[in-house]
Amino acid sequence: MRGNGFVYYGDERHLTNWKNHVLPVFVVLHDPEKMLTLWQRVADHLITYRDDGRWSIDIPADQVLDERADRYLRHGISTDPASIRRFRMAMDLPLIKEVEKRARTEGVFLILDEWVNKTLNFRETKMCFGDPDAEPEYEFLTWRPSSDLNEVMADYFPWLDYQYEREIDDWSGEVEGHTLNVELNTVDFH
Repeated sequence: MRGNGFVYYGDERHLTNWKNHVLPVFVVLHDPEKMLTLWQRVADHLITYRDDGRWSIDIPADQVLDERADRYLRHGISTDPASIRRFRMAMDLPLIKEVEKRARTEGVFLILDEWVNKTLNFRETKMCFGDPDAEPEYEFLTWRPSSDLNEVMADYFPWLDYQYEREIDDWSGEVEGHTLNVELNTVDFH
């Protein structure tokens, strides 16, 4: 045990096989006395390499193999922020390509609804092309508690830079509409 979890140590031969496998590979640790099973995806950014050819990977104590792990295992990712961002980027790739193509000739706009008096205050995001008042071509459910638009953008659209297209729209005193002019950026996955 180390810190808030466990450490698995392996040798280079196994790691090479696991990293070259066509399917995701997970390390699973089980403690039969505590009836506790933990897991971790074998991913290069999670591995600590040593000079002697050995390596280790941390397995967080809260990464329990139960029903909450299903969505991560099904998609072959781990729960760390870098893995989640990589997965989201892969899932967003068709949209990223469309934004790149259409940004050359049209403006690209995001309109984020922020419910100012609610715990889950960022709720819905729309994407329009050409005119921020046009009918949205995409709608995203972005239910997230946050007091910071930068956090929401980093979580849902880390591949976009933005600036305000216009002042915040205050529709009813409860919902603020953030109208953003967006463009692709270069993303750091870490």
